[in-house]
Amino acid sequence: MSAVQRIAVVGTGAFAEAVAETVHRQGGREVAGVVAPGAPLPGGVDLVVSVAAPAQRLDAVEQAVSAGLPIVTLPLPGGGERAERAVRGGTVTQVDVLRGFAALETLRSEVAGGALGRRYSLFGAYRVRQGSPDVFDVVGVPLLHYATTVLAEAPEVVQVTRAGLFGGVDDAWFAILRCADGTVVTLEFAASLPRSAPADLQLLVEANGSDTVLRAEPTRQAIMVAGADGSVHERGWWTDPARDFALIALDAAGAPDPDREVAWLRFVDRVRRAGVTGEPIGATA
Repeated sequence: MSAVQRIAVVGTGAFAEAVAETVHRQGGREVAGVVAPGAPLPGGVDLVVSVAAPAQRLDAVEQAVSAGLPIVTLPLPGGGERAERAVRGGTVTQVDVLRGFAALETLRSEVAGGALGRRYSLFGAYRVRQGSPDVFDVVGVPLLHYATTVLAEAPEVVQVTRAGLFGGVDDAWFAILRCADGTVVTLEFAASLPRSAPADLQLLVEANGSDTVLRAEPTRQAIMVAGADGSVHERGWWTDPARDFALIALDAAGAPDPDREVAWLRFVDRVRRAGVTGEPIGATA
């Protein structure tokens, strides 16, 4: 590896550009390029950070692995033999975007430090605008991955209900999960916010234990705008999670764990299957 770590960012749009800008500002690192998924990687790269869309993430992982490069990626939305082979075949670390919200990362850190005492439950809700597509991949995958990161394990038993409640197909998902120690995890993700809602998304996470209750609502910030015509409306405001996500991703690259990454792949597959069957599915299923 060169004295200056050269990093390629795979992805398009404002989020990829913001991640690249954060990398650029870090001492000892430089951006080798921001490339679209499927495009050749720049030469002389030491690390790949992928913020590709869900359907393009596995291709990006395989590209990095085949080039012998470590990669940090947003979570793969599904498992299977191909995904597990890619994760086992290289240095792959999955980091969800929700950790880019300072409040959620603080909650994760507090739980990891033992603040809860005996752990009882974890609740999470992630809601976006009605009509948003691909609710499971775009909304559910980040929340599910964040939950496994907070818990430092993939729950053993999953039961899922999915429905079309807000004009879309399968636009609302409700998951009840149970960990080996009895911790109950309840997660909701849906395209349920009306057009009149002040913000494009809502996030809420609550962790309960014998010693404390931790609650984080990173998107509960709004600016009230009063017009000269007497109208009043709110605009959601919070810090862009891209910066902190990039910093966490760079740090996570130094601690790969193939078993953890494969456990995620198998867990998210079980959640998908449980959504189809409507029946509980255990870790050995």
